[in-house]
Amino acid sequence: MASAIVMLAAALCSPGFSQDLASFKSFLASHALQDARSAPIAYKVDYRAYSDGKPKGRFQHSGTLVIGLGLDGVTYVGTPWAPKSLDLGEPAPSSEGEAWFRRFSDPARMAPWADPAAVLGALADMGPAKAIEPPQEEAATEGPRILIFSMEAPRPNANFWTFQVKAGEARLHIQKDGTPLRLDVIQGYRGRLSPHFGRYGLDRRETWTFNMDKGRLRTTSYHLVLHRQDWKHSFQVEVEMTAGGSQ
Repeated sequence: MASAIVMLAAALCSPGFSQDLASFKSFLASHALQDARSAPIAYKVDYRAYSDGKPKGRFQHSGTLVIGLGLDGVTYVGTPWAPKSLDLGEPAPSSEGEAWFRRFSDPARMAPWADPAAVLGALADMGPAKAIEPPQEEAATEGPRILIFSMEAPRPNANFWTFQVKAGEARLHIQKDGTPLRLDVIQGYRGRLSPHFGRYGLDRRETWTFNMDKGRLRTTSYHLVLHRQDWKHSFQVEVEMTAGGSQ
């Protein structure tokens, strides 16, 4: 443990660490969004719910969302309308998975598609990165490196007999010049209300990928694998989203 602390402190104080973080912030500042645009995003979602370990329901769907940034700086999410479809009157009750996906596709959560530079800038402003990999290796002078930010999941509202955070970080892969390549968010915890019942758990892994297109930073794909348990209720879901869906 002591040697790990020494290595971490050395990484944080190293000139390379400061230079990489400064390069990243400089890149974001020079690639701020200049205009308002929208883009179609293809998605696939597979949601499975369980109660006491028994299947409770499943929601599978695929389609296209149009995600963009308005002139007022507000992110919006829309669904292409098919001319022959009609959606009037009282809607049918949403399934558990459909309700989850509607919350998931809220404009605030879809902001990395509309303005990735602003979202990554907010990540950098959350606090100093806690590490850089590789911190002192020769390989760090060339090629990609990883900035790691603390990002623990919110703790469930319960009085736990035992609770342990398993993971809670965002790992940002960048080029030497500060260009972002990929963002991995890993969160997890385990807990029990008592020695005999009330299991709680979270295992969330999501990945955003980015590239440069005609001088503009764009989000190209997103992948989420999530498993959550709140005592007797649990669900697992996988979501894939890719830029370029058909409108």
